[in-house]
Amino acid sequence: MLVIEVALRFGRYDAALGGAGRVAPEWPPHPARVFMALVASAESDADFDALRWLERCPPPEIHACGLTAVREVVEQRFVVTNRIVPRGGNQHHFGRTNGVRVRSGVLVAEPTFALVWPDATPTDTVGQALARLARAVPYVGRSSCEARVRVLDTRTERDGWRRYLPAGLDEPGEPVRVPYVGFTDALRQAYAGGRRAHLTTREVVYVEARPEPAPEGPVMSPFSELLTYAFEQPHAAIDGRHLVRATWMLRKAVHERICRKNGAPPKDPSEVLPPAVSGRNAGRSTHVAFLALPHVEHGHADGRLMGVGLAIPRDMSAADRRVLLEATVLDELRRLRLFRSVDLSLRLTLGSASGETRHALQPERWVGCARGHTAWSTATPIALDHFTRSRDRDAELVAAATVNAGYPEPIEVETCREPLVPGAIARPSLGVLPPHRRRPLVHAHLRFAEPVVGPVVIGSLRFLGVGLCVPNDKRAIRHHPSITVEESS
Repeated sequence: MLVIEVALRFGRYDAALGGAGRVAPEWPPHPARVFMALVASAESDADFDALRWLERCPPPEIHACGLTAVREVVEQRFVVTNRIVPRGGNQHHFGRTNGVRVRSGVLVAEPTFALVWPDATPTDTVGQALARLARAVPYVGRSSCEARVRVLDTRTERDGWRRYLPAGLDEPGEPVRVPYVGFTDALRQAYAGGRRAHLTTREVVYVEARPEPAPEGPVMSPFSELLTYAFEQPHAAIDGRHLVRATWMLRKAVHERICRKNGAPPKDPSEVLPPAVSGRNAGRSTHVAFLALPHVEHGHADGRLMGVGLAIPRDMSAADRRVLLEATVLDELRRLRLFRSVDLSLRLTLGSASGETRHALQPERWVGCARGHTAWSTATPIALDHFTRSRDRDAELVAAATVNAGYPEPIEVETCREPLVPGAIARPSLGVLPPHRRRPLVHAHLRFAEPVVGPVVIGSLRFLGVGLCVPNDKRAIRHHPSITVEESS
């Protein structure tokens, strides 16, 4: 692949279609225009050889703003009549009379466009020559249109870009000037003879590519599996405020079991813990989320914790997944120390839980149905990604946190500092966390444009179960998404 990317320094593209009487602005940018700028920068035989190679390539794709994101600018100026006196200078040429001069251009929302040859593979020599020519280009079009040009070998994408492709024989479209075999030499001859460059160009009809159809089916969560463990009876009710304590100790227990199985001391687990389990050096990849499962959304829901769970990332490697399952399923995790004097017995449910209070232990409770759900509500509050002094930004920050967690941007958001579903945990205790990890907490109801399959966990503490959501299609958004709802407790 060969890509020539042009960044307009002032967000303006000054170029007209050219030809007699054609003063309309040129958009999308014509590939011949960029090619002429490259030819103007050429000096050596190697440069011209590289340009001759490029002109033999088929017409490129044009990636640029659509016409709806472009504002045309047409300016008329007048040149005064020259004084017929024997003086030098271009303003004293005999016979020049006053007349209107029209300059046209466009102001674009995204000041970058690209020419893409999907199947072109230049040699190292040609690629280096084209890159050198691109760096030397000061402007594209008129001299007022300063630009930065660079050559890439991968496709780039920008917000608002449209794809313009050469049309078929019977497709109607717009004529676009493109390079052709012999174009380089024709431009050099025109320059030597004092002729205009646009007289040497040729046109190909282009059409705007139709947008690719949206994929059928629901949007899948970044997590592909959910393992749930029930708290065995009898035991005292575990208050939902101990949410982070439970998930932190679950994380610690899983790490210690993996270390013991691999013969590493628990205090130095970095060599044996996969990044997808530890969360360290995982980059932007999703890692295992340790969840606490509260009793919510029933008539008598009280928010107490019914068990814990492990959400396994969809992009987790098979080797890392095997390490995790060997430590938690094959050698089943049966004990969780919540406090120094409180040990809880665990049982892997495998979806076998039943009864109203056991509904929280069924993976389907948090994953939802196979068709997905468009509405989700928080069972545990969302820890915002940023600190904020104004609650008016809560809805905006929740939407951003949703996208950051790997889900689509919600089309509607309702936020509140109090729970929005029965039994939801109002504010868990964050005492086990260092102060710099404690972020503002907010409950939310989200609605997506397309169905989403869970589990849905969002926010800066989502890997410790803060920001866990439940499907809630029956609830309707009551307010405009940009308004944060404040309710008294």
